[in-house]
Amino acid sequence: MKKYISIYVCLLSLIGLASCKKFLEEKSDKKLAIPETLSDYQALINSTSTMNVRFCGLAEVGSDNYYIRDKEWAALDDEPRLAYTWEWNGVSNGHWSNLYAIIFRANLVLENIGELKVLPAQTEEKRQLEGKALFFRAMAHFNVAQVWAPAYKKGGENDQPGIPLRSSYDINEPVTRSTVEQTYGHIVEDLRKASELVPVQVTHKAIPGKAAVLALLARVYLSMNDFENALLYADSTLLYNSAILNYNTLNPSSAGPVPALNEEVIFHAQCVMGGAMNATPNTVAKVDTGLYALYHQNDIRKAAYFGKNNDNTFFFKGGYDQSKSAPRFMGITVSEVLLIKAECEARRNNIEGAMDALNALLVKRWKSGTFVPYQASVQDEALALILEERRKELCFRSGLRWMDLKRFNTLPDERRSIKRLLNGEEVILDSEDKRLLWLIPLDVVRLSGITQNPR
Repeated sequence: MKKYISIYVCLLSLIGLASCKKFLEEKSDKKLAIPETLSDYQALINSTSTMNVRFCGLAEVGSDNYYIRDKEWAALDDEPRLAYTWEWNGVSNGHWSNLYAIIFRANLVLENIGELKVLPAQTEEKRQLEGKALFFRAMAHFNVAQVWAPAYKKGGENDQPGIPLRSSYDINEPVTRSTVEQTYGHIVEDLRKASELVPVQVTHKAIPGKAAVLALLARVYLSMNDFENALLYADSTLLYNSAILNYNTLNPSSAGPVPALNEEVIFHAQCVMGGAMNATPNTVAKVDTGLYALYHQNDIRKAAYFGKNNDNTFFFKGGYDQSKSAPRFMGITVSEVLLIKAECEARRNNIEGAMDALNALLVKRWKSGTFVPYQASVQDEALALILEERRKELCFRSGLRWMDLKRFNTLPDERRSIKRLLNGEEVILDSEDKRLLWLIPLDVVRLSGITQNPR
């Protein structure tokens, strides 16, 4: 029996389905009863406490946005100490289980909603619900892939083990790892289907609408270095939402300058942070000094994103969710989409288009009257400017820096290494390091029999 234990290890204790009284009743075929009405299914997808705030923050833990000093590192528990040096031991399964809890709910909807009888007036609502479920399944699978699977290699071999793709809510279904090619193909297929089903207008930014699906497609294609499709979906997104928050309207010195759910947010999501990043940022995780030095004094982000500690180090405070304990925002914003557009335009050598997109963002980030539009004469110059601004704008947007590092490492001329200085020695994560893939939780490997990531 153990070899058939599902990837949904321990999920039933996590997903909190109290709103559907019959959900946990035994059923002969799949051991679970299913919701009975459209409102039941809506309750599953609209539960923000599961669907919007349980994404995985391990990718941010692995990034180079921050550093920890020796004394603070030594005082950490084993798991966050190991995570800081990319040696996470895989003992905890919380991050993995949280993501597959999202997938479980989405699959419950997708596998049963087709047979649900609704009134004619509810037909469109039913279609939209299917689209929302496809979006959440894709976003969760993508999050799993960014942490536990190799980066997609554009034009290369992608037959390495990817992630377990779950298209059923049957908790007894055997578990296997798909290939990287299959992983990304499944994510893209879900999102393309979702784009035809979700509503154009939504009542809350925690609900995925047309712009959110298109923007996530742009992000996924960028992670694959498929710049043509990333540009296509970035442009499509901007047709539905192109609002940029003017930072001149903020109070940069406040504790949380960026308002949550502001006009720039396309979709709101948060992660469960891990490692030292889950501690209070201004006492443990210090902003990388090289990152901080990139900002011009007239760039409002310098004061809005970072606060100063008593020891002259800096902490991050510019999250789009105003979280005071950790940088948890991993939703999608217009600023991210503009930077995707700018990079893709530069990579296709449309330098004017690339600079136009970049400058449309930066004029809203600098103090009024001080910004001189960026110019570039050659592709390499444009790309360097854009990637630096991407680094600055999207720092601590959970997982995006890690995504970038992984995708850069599949491009021969853009490979990067990360260095940590610890106890007087450099700890280096180079472009081909096996630790770019986090260990799959040990109990998941033990119970399911799937292949562990190499060490």
